Parts: sequence; structure tokens; C-alpha cells
Amino acid sequence: MSISKEWLDFLREQYPVGSRIKLRKPGEGAPDALKPGAKGTLEHIGEDGVFRVTWDKGETLPLIIGQDSFSVSPPPLQTLKLYMPMTATYYDEENGLEQDVTMDSREAAQYAPQIISALQGELRWLENEGPEEAGRGLMAYFDGPDSVEQKVQSYFFNAEVREGQLWGVAECKVRGELTPLELQHLTDDIGGQASDGVGESFEQREIRVDGGLEIYAHLWQSEGWSIMPERDRFDPHFSERLPDMCFTVLPGDGALAYIVKGAGPQRSEDSSEKPEVNRHLANCYNKERGVSEAQVRAMEGGCTAGTRPPPTPGRMDRPPPSPRWRTLREEGWTLRKVFEVEAVSENGGVQLNFPAEPYVLLDALEKLQLEPGEAPRWELFGADDDIFQHLDQDDGSLAELNALTQRFAALEKSEVTIFEGLVAMERRPLRQPFPLSRLIDLAYSTDCCHLVEGVVTDAQLGRFCAENGFIPETEGLSDKAFELLDFAKLGREFREAEGGMFTRVGYVQRKEELKQVYKTLDLTPKKPDYAMLAELPDGSRVELPAPQDRSVEDVPAQCVDCTAPSLNGLTGNLSTLDYLARRMAEIEADGEMTKYKALLATARCDDMIQALSLADQLDQYTLSPKLLEPEDAAMECLKTMLSDDDAELVAQYLDLRRYGEAVVEQDGGKLTPYGLVECSDGQPVQDMEHEYSSDGMEMV
Repeated sequence: MSISKEWLDFLREQYPVGSRIKLRKPGEGAPDALKPGAKGTLEHIGEDGVFRVTWDKGETLPLIIGQDSFSVSPPPLQTLKLYMPMTATYYDEENGLEQDVTMDSREAAQYAPQIISALQGELRWLENEGPEEAGRGLMAYFDGPDSVEQKVQSYFFNAEVREGQLWGVAECKVRGELTPLELQHLTDDIGGQASDGVGESFEQREIRVDGGLEIYAHLWQSEGWSIMPERDRFDPHFSERLPDMCFTVLPGDGALAYIVKGAGPQRSEDSSEKPEVNRHLANCYNKERGVSEAQVRAMEGGCTAGTRPPPTPGRMDRPPPSPRWRTLREEGWTLRKVFEVEAVSENGGVQLNFPAEPYVLLDALEKLQLEPGEAPRWELFGADDDIFQHLDQDDGSLAELNALTQRFAALEKSEVTIFEGLVAMERRPLRQPFPLSRLIDLAYSTDCCHLVEGVVTDAQLGRFCAENGFIPETEGLSDKAFELLDFAKLGREFREAEGGMFTRVGYVQRKEELKQVYKTLDLTPKKPDYAMLAELPDGSRVELPAPQDRSVEDVPAQCVDCTAPSLNGLTGNLSTLDYLARRMAEIEADGEMTKYKALLATARCDDMIQALSLADQLDQYTLSPKLLEPEDAAMECLKTMLSDDDAELVAQYLDLRRYGEAVVEQDGGKLTPYGLVECSDGQPVQDMEHEYSSDGMEMV
């Protein structure tokens, strides 16, 4: 049976998944199990227009329009909750000046009843706008695809405390199932209301709380804001699986695109003509949906289940090779990424995820070209955990950041909770952020504390202590007298006396002195023993190059760390990776690794064979490591024609950047983060992307 795409789209729009089916009369040739009056639920309408129905008696049997007679009722309304972090501010006077102080979602949770009441009051105007606004809420103002308009009947803002944090909640009544793209359109609209619509009005409303303090609550924040469905927001393993959808840029023209899980990239209607704008949009959209860079890379690689790129077809049945296999799960950098950092110095800037692979960190320090005693300025982005929002960004080195995140990434879930409690116990005022050294000590001190999971209020703590003999005065009471105790008061007095702290998961209290680990750590970045670390589909890892007396089998592998970090994430056969690792070890020994990395950057290398080809072309190029920006090239050119003093004088009256760009273009060079690349024979450096051949290359 063949039907047109228009008719199929119409059927799927009119009869969404979840619709209820009632069979009037089965057609000729229908299965005997289909009886008049049978009821079921629509699971899917196939490409052939056949209705796949799961019947209430358990069978899954199809219905065909034109042959079977049946009725379709809309699916029941479902509640979809979308969660976004809420914060609050108040004004404090210090030294005669009024300053605004921000409370994060955990601190704001203590005022949840007052904030929820104020939010409900803010939305009361909808009742007076008319029957549509009263019934549909903010969905009455939705300006998006008709399919979303038909499926989403209403949405209203509310707030909840979950896991010790205050969350803004968009409560949506939905008929049927939203596709990932439809959900994207809905969350865009909700985000607009949270930031510029109802949320903007609400954050100007004074909320009076205990002690006469006036606070202002925020549904949206300019930093770290995200909106996610309940199933994703509170799934501790969300970062380990693929999202339903993510954004990226197309490799050809740099257009903004979206990828739905299990499908290829599609150009987005929001795409700009400027690739750099599209990259910024993709990063913002992904962060707002809680999607990490690792998940995006996995989606770009065509994964369908987890965040590991797919293996080479037909290779998975081969046994793993023997040389030096090991699992490095104890290394913090092999686990989840904690946050992204942008670091700058007088000579350059880098962006990298922490914890960083060893060679990635060394490469970042090389690009920054720090002077002796100089520390880079850095800014943190994308931290999932609020505790890192209070880092002192004027303190510490990249090596210290790496040490902290390596330890944090290796913590078990309960240890993360204890760490959060320790940070809360020692939290300075928000105007005095945490030094990295102290956070490192706290991250190593999680075994110095007790954790009572599920106890998140003074009342729960008071009952727990009374029931377990921690409050001697309550022992021996009758059950009736015991239930009359003021558990909230008992819990508060116990917590204050012991210096404990509530987290979103439970109550944390020290049991011994905290460890002083920071001073004992060797934080000097060191080169690993390998030139490349490769991973196979079973998660095992091998250091390359392999010893000369060991054979390397031809199995699929992925580079996870190497002396040229731009190759991280690329895949190929293990024998190819081993040969490349051997060449990179030779290049490193010859002192040519920086030039090789610059050449890879010039070629935008995305293939292991191309990387091998470029390794054999190093003598065809020169590198000027001090020429990093067009301005550097401009000054270098001026100083070849004038004295240094005259060059400095003339430079004041020139657009150095445009002049430098013209000089580089005229000379046929290419600027990279490692310096200026030029051909040794004076010819222009061509765009080398994909311009290579593996013909005649011998693998040994």
C-alpha cells in the first residue's frame, strides 16, 4: 500500500500516538483476535498508512483505513513538567552602599512558600483576560508551529523544591507525544516568557519573607540557565546517554543545524549567514537544554544509544589485541566533564573542558605562552553543579582547576553530596569566592563526614536524632508523648550545635578533622609515557606506540589523548593509530611537534590518514611561533623596513589588524594558535582540507 507524504502527515497530525481506538467492524482477512467493540491504543502510523495498535487484551495488531471500520478518540491529556533553576536576590548595605546579593537555588529554597504564593499571584491576571487565557494560560500567546498549538493545550508557571533546590516549573497539559523538534519550539517559547515576559514582570515583585527581608525571585538567569523535562533533569545518568535532540553546525557552510536522535542533521530555520554566529547559537541552545559537548560529539558521530561513536561495521566480532591493555576509569579526566573554562594571557587564549586530558592541558599552556610567574585569567562556563559558581576566578592555575575537577569527577554520588555539604558549611559571603586550594582539600575530605540520606529538613533531622538516641532527653518517652515533640526545634538545635548542613539529598555532618591535601599534591603538568592513548569499543585502552616486539591487530579504535590534541576523538584502525603514534613520537623527539600541530590546524585535519600524510610533509613548511595575530605580522613587516622605534611610531597611525591580514595573505601564509605557517618554497599555503592521498603509503 502506497500513500502520499501529505496524506501520511495529515493522518499522523490528526491521530497522534496515544489516541484511543474502538473497532466497529474488522475487514475481510483481519486476524480472528480482532472483534467488534475491541479497544486499544495507537502506537504508530506506519509509512504505509497502517495503524499499529496495542489492544487492551495485549495483542499488537494493525488496522487498515478503507478495510477496517473503527473510531479514533483523542489521547488523554498528559502533564509535562519542564524544570528551570530559580534564584533570588536581595539588597544589602555595606559601607553605606546598597548592593544586590544573589541566592542560588538551594539558598532560595528556604523561601519557597512565599515565592510560590507570589508567582501564583503574578499569574492571576490570566483569569481576567478571557476564557482562552484562563483555560490555556500562557499557551494562549504561543507563536509557533500549528502542530505544537494542537498538542499543547495549556501551560502555567509554578515552582517546586526538589532535591533541596528551588525550581521553576512550566506545567504543560499535552495531548499525544511531542516530537523533539516540537519540544524545542515549546521550550523556546517558555524560555522567552521566563526571561522577557511573565518572568520579567515577576522578578520586579517584592516578596516579603521572615524578618522583614524583601527578596526578588527569578525564573531566568543570564548565566547557567537551562530548561529540561522532568525525566532528564532528575536523571543522574542523563549525561551518559544521548539526548533526544541537539544543535550543531554543518561542516560545509557552517550553517546551524539540529540532529534528532537516530536521524541525520537538518538545517535550522534560525541559521545565520555567519558560521561563528551559528556556532554560538548551537552552544547556547545546547547549554539551555542541558546537553553536554560530549553528547553533541556523539550525536554528530551518528550514535544511536550511548555517547561512544559507532564502531567500524564488521569489526566488532574480532578479539581484542594483546599489547598493554588497561582500563583507566580511575583517572578523573576519563569520566564526565565538569565545566568549560576560557583562559587568556597576554599572548593568547584557549577554551577547554575540565577535567582535561594530559596533552590537552599541556597544549593549552603552550598556546597561552605564559611568562614566568604569570597566571592566566579564566572564566568558567556550563557548570552543572552550583558549588562551582562560587570559585574565585582570580585565584589558582589551570593545573589546580584540573586537580579539583579530576577529583570531583571520580566521586561517587554520595560523596558529591558530602562535598556539597562541606562547601555549604564553609561558604563565604558571595563577594568572597572560594580559593581553589580549599575546594581541593574539601574534595578529598568526603570520608571525614557522615551523610544521612533523605533527611533534608530540621523536622526530619529532629525525628531521626530522637529515634536513634542522639538526644538523650527524649529517651524513655511514651509513643504518645514522643509524637508531641517539636522535632523541627530539636533538629535545628542539633544541627546548629554540630555545625551540620542540609543538601538536596540529605544531612551532612563532620565526624573528624578535614584533610589538608593541597600542599602535598604535585600539580606540575607532566607529559604522559605514551604519544597516543587509544580506546576500543569495549572501553579498554592501550598506550601507543606499542612496543616493537608486540603485534597490533587491525581493530577499530578511537584516539582519546595524544601529543596533537586536535586529533582527539578521531577514529581509525588500531594499526593506523599505532603507526601515527610512532611518527608523532619521532616528531616530538625532533622538536617539531609545535609545527606539526600548526600544520594540522591549517589543514583542519579530521582524518587519521590525512594526519599521517601531513606528518611526512613537515620539511615543506616553516613556523614563526611569535606571530599569532595579524597585528604581530604587521609589526614584523614594519620592522623589516624601519627601525624598531620608527615602526612603533608608524603603527600608531595604521589599522594594524587589516594591514597584518593583508601581509599574511600576500605572503601566502596561514595564522594558527601556534604561530604563522608558511611554505618553505615561498608558495602560498593552500587550503589543505581533504587534499591528500594515501596512495603508496606503507604501514609497518
